[in-house]
Amino acid sequence: MKTKLLFLITAVSLSFASCGNKNAETAEIEDAFAYPLEIENYTFSDSSKYANISIKAVLPVAKDSVSQVIRDSLANIIGNSIRSYQGVQMEDTKPLIAKYNGDEKDAKSMFDYYCKEVSKMVNSQAKYEYDEKVKCWEEDTTRTDEQRKEYKEEIAPWDYTMNVSKTFEDSTYVVFYGSEYAFNGGAHGG
Repeated sequence: MKTKLLFLITAVSLSFASCGNKNAETAEIEDAFAYPLEIENYTFSDSSKYANISIKAVLPVAKDSVSQVIRDSLANIIGNSIRSYQGVQMEDTKPLIAKYNGDEKDAKSMFDYYCKEVSKMVNSQAKYEYDEKVKCWEEDTTRTDEQRKEYKEEIAPWDYTMNVSKTFEDSTYVVFYGSEYAFNGGAHGG
């Protein structure tokens, strides 16, 4: 994701780099760019006994060709990142979430789709792991009933968090920062 985000920042910066010399063509392009970008916030959260999911993203409103390209690129990066969530698989294989097959220009529908799908997947896998841990402890004859009860209460839920925010903007470039965090019941998250 870091590479894709860096690529997007570079591409956007380069597309505006030529705007420094104010000839008629570049002035027209600069005038067409809606600065500052109008931003829409997208949020999703889901909590259960087994997992907590929080996804927050900002996308520019597509008011011109430049903001449309930025919006489409960010939405695509976010979707691909969620689809490639590695929290439940240990090797690079095909994505566990099917690609959104609706109108990719409809960022809200695409965002909602990916959030719901990753929530279902993470909750399902976290519940499966929880059940397996409990089953293992219940079969352990060296544990007391009290120890088994305490263990069930101490199993930490999984966490998945994604944040995409705009960190800087001027009339020549815009910077978005994306981060992900996943905790899958181990010693620490990553």
